[in-house]
Amino acid sequence: MDKQIAEAFLEGLVHKIKESDKKEISSSKPTLYFIQEDKELSAGQGFSDSSWFQHIDDCELVFDSEKELDDFLAKNSEYSKHEFEEIPKQTIRETKELAFLTRESCQEHINRNNYHYNKPRTYSRGVWRDPLMKGLFQALHALYGEKS
Repeated sequence: MDKQIAEAFLEGLVHKIKESDKKEISSSKPTLYFIQEDKELSAGQGFSDSSWFQHIDDCELVFDSEKELDDFLAKNSEYSKHEFEEIPKQTIRETKELAFLTRESCQEHINRNNYHYNKPRTYSRGVWRDPLMKGLFQALHALYGEKS
């Protein structure tokens, strides 16, 4: 990429970043955007399609579904169902480690790849905690922000 093309790209990028930041209400500026999605989590078990079951006294006896528990009980008559506690799954929001410079580019990625995510949404974070990232954004705005 030659210098003229690079400068035009950076000028356009700064304009897109400024426009995207104008739409942000509560986040500090400048902002990076991430994908956040819902994950169903059973505490201690990782992700599961259903509630999980754990023996009241023996934490090693854990089953990911009621069917698995019923199969175990059918083969092990010394246990009864009332000795197991049902642990409901919880929904957490997980933020992916993909970063986008604008809300629009994040949303475009979600639209193209939504089958990879569960109820995805854009999530913004200010970059002011990283002095180098903040300095980069400030330098770009200083060099190309006046023109856009």
